[in-house]
This record gives sequence, structure tokens and C-alpha cells, in this order.
Amino acid sequence: MKGRKCYDWRCRIAIVLGIAIFIILAYKGLSPILASLVASVIIGCTCEGGPLNAVFNTFMPQAVNFMSSVLLLIVIGGLLSAVLETTGTTDSLANGIIRLLGEKSIPIVVFVMTGLLCFLGVGSYQFIVAPLALGLLKKANISRNIGLVAMLVGANAVTYCLPGTSVTPNLMPTTILGTNIYAGAGVGIVAFLLATVLGLVYVYWMMRVYQKQGVLFEQDAAAAAGGPPAKQRDADKMPPFWTAIVTIVLLFGLCFLFSMVPAFGFDATQAVVMAQLLAALWAFVVNFKYMNRGTILKDISRGTLAVIPLAVMLGFISGFGAVAQSTAAFGALLNGLISLNISPYLLTFLGVALLAGCMGNGTGALVMVLNALYPTLSAANANMGAVHRIATVTASTLDSLPHNTNVCVSMQVFGMNHKTSYKYAFVSTVLIPLIFAGVTTVLCMILY
Repeated sequence: MKGRKCYDWRCRIAIVLGIAIFIILAYKGLSPILASLVASVIIGCTCEGGPLNAVFNTFMPQAVNFMSSVLLLIVIGGLLSAVLETTGTTDSLANGIIRLLGEKSIPIVVFVMTGLLCFLGVGSYQFIVAPLALGLLKKANISRNIGLVAMLVGANAVTYCLPGTSVTPNLMPTTILGTNIYAGAGVGIVAFLLATVLGLVYVYWMMRVYQKQGVLFEQDAAAAAGGPPAKQRDADKMPPFWTAIVTIVLLFGLCFLFSMVPAFGFDATQAVVMAQLLAALWAFVVNFKYMNRGTILKDISRGTLAVIPLAVMLGFISGFGAVAQSTAAFGALLNGLISLNISPYLLTFLGVALLAGCMGNGTGALVMVLNALYPTLSAANANMGAVHRIATVTASTLDSLPHNTNVCVSMQVFGMNHKTSYKYAFVSTVLIPLIFAGVTTVLCMILY
């Protein structure tokens, strides 16, 4: 037993060290692909079978499975982004929106676009929002980080806080706790309002600071999703604004149609892929004459192929999470949480937050914690609706440490990296969520 405890402590140290090494390497400029592999080897040293077993039998199978599940989604997202850029659709949309609403509306426009997609359950919202947001930011000469943070704020507010959404973090607790998607609606709405207000206040504070410092659109950023060209198109070489609006309406409308109508028989991934493909086809046909005829295929290919590393990166980071979960310390942490004699609502908050931080996956942590804690929560006569809402909002907290797949891909599609952008992502996806999740927990402890 003594040897087992010692082994657990070595695993715990290895997990912390592995995450720390990942963060340091990513900040130093090493690709998250390699950083996740190095971190997995470190953690694997304390796993049964050693680092070779961890890499070849845990890391790689998970990485390959995850890559295969997202590869087509990412490639078609890259295709859409490339078509929107080469046809001038993003430039036309940016000019029209800024002319109608002004430059100060850009964060709210990005927030609303993201929120709508997340409400529809579009998990790959980054590949739809990023090319449109980059066009707006480029036209207004505003830093890419503004669009990145506005997108992350919108995703967190709707995906994790808003009651009634048909997204995975809000659906999974219903199968475990016997609740419904409107569980804890009151405190959920409070969390949504807090997430929205705090997030947008932070974005506009960033804009004011950037204006004073003279920080503009980063033209030379290595945009991973077929980012915008360095020069804005001339007005006479740009498609009409109405074609851009129809493209966006078509994209959002098809996402809704394919996702919500069972007759199509599409799952969430298929619905998004088909919507993106048809929207890209529409933009290509309608705005064909605005493309450079001599380089059409080259331009589209370059933008599409640029996103392939994203699939590899997501797979490898997912593999890192699988290695962390395979350690003895991970199970020990879960068992230790179950034994705590504290409020069931505080227990849910701590459990989901801590495991999400270890896994880099809030939804996975939510499922594991609720399954493990359900007997304890039932024995304590906890209100399951309150538990549902606490678990859902808390899933958006420590999961967004630097090894989180969503944060990494979000920075990549905006052409940024950990060094240039993670400090802003940290505030919007860790600090602000800790505030609204903490308030939600306290409210539940008072009201229930």
C-alpha cells in the first residue's frame, strides 16, 4: 500500500511536470504537436509499461482516432475559408458590415456569429467564424487577438452557460443525473449574463489599450486557416455585399437545417461539413468572376492544405490527455474528491474544474466526475438541476489551460500562437469562467 501511494505521488508530479513542460515549450515557440509528445513521454515514465507503452499503446491510438474524426471537418472548413478569401467574399462582407454598423461593432458581430453557431451545436465554429472575423479585423486594421477573444467569449457563454442548448456539455448531465437541458435555468441565465458582460467588457478594454499602444492588424501572422492576404482588394474587384450576406445566411441556415431536421440523417459533423461545402460552392459559382483565373486552383489548394497540421495538432493534444488519464494518480485524484466531506455543490465545482485541468477536456471531466459522484450526491439529497448547471458551467474553466485543443485550434485559425495570444485566451477562457462558475456554485449553495 505504501509503495502504491508513492507511485501515485510520482504520477501526480509527472502530470504537473508534463503540463508545465507543455506550457513552457509552447511559449518558447515549439509546435503544440511536439510539445504534447514530449509531455506525454514525461508522464509515461510513471505509467505501467513505461514511456514506450504510453506513446505507442495510449498516445498514438487516441491521436489517430481523434484525427480521423475531425480531418474531413477541418479540410472542408479550410476549403470554405479559402473560397471565401479567393472570391473576395470576406472583403465584401467586412466592408458592408463596417459601413453599416461601424468598427466598434466588430467584437459584438463576432460574438453573435459564434453564439449562433454554438447554439446550433456546431463544434467546428472556429472554421466558420475565423475567416469572416479576419476580414472584418483586416478592414478595420484591428488586432487578430480582438476577434479571437470575442469568439472565445461567445463560445463559452452559449456552450457552457445558456440553458436549453443542445450541445454536448449541456446534454451529457441529463443522461447521468436524469435532468433536462433546462435544469438550473435561473442560475444558468445569471452565468450567461456574467459571461457575456465580463467577456465583452474585457474585449473592449483590449481594444482601447491596443489603440493607445498602436497595435494594429498583424499582416504577417502565419494564419493557419488560409488567412487573409496582405492587401485589401480594390472596390471594383470585390463582389457585391448582397452575395456575401446570402453566403452567410446560407451557411447558418444550412447548419440549422441539417442539424435539426432528422429526415436528413446527418450527425453533427456531417451537418457542418455539408453546410460548409454547399456554402463554398455557392460563393465559388456566384463570385467566380472576381477570382484570379490563372491561380484559382493554386489559391484554393494552398488555403485548404494549410489546415492539415491542425488535425495532427488536435490528435496529438488529445493523445496527451489520454496518457494523463491512464496514470494511477488520475484515479487517485477522483477517489480523493469523492471522500471529501463538503457541500455537494462545491464538490461538483472542484471535481470538474480539477479534472478538466488535468485532461484539458471539460466535457470529459464533467462525465467522469458526475458518474463517480452520483451516489454521493444522491445520498446528500443534492438538487440535481443545480448539480447539472454547476458541472456544465465549470467544464469551461481549467480545461482551457494551454494544452486544451479548443484553445490551440482557435489561436491557430486566427494565425496566432501561445506566445502572442494565450495570455488573452487565459483571461477569457479561464479567469472569467472561474468567476461565473464560482458565482453559480455560491448561488446554488444559497438557494438549494
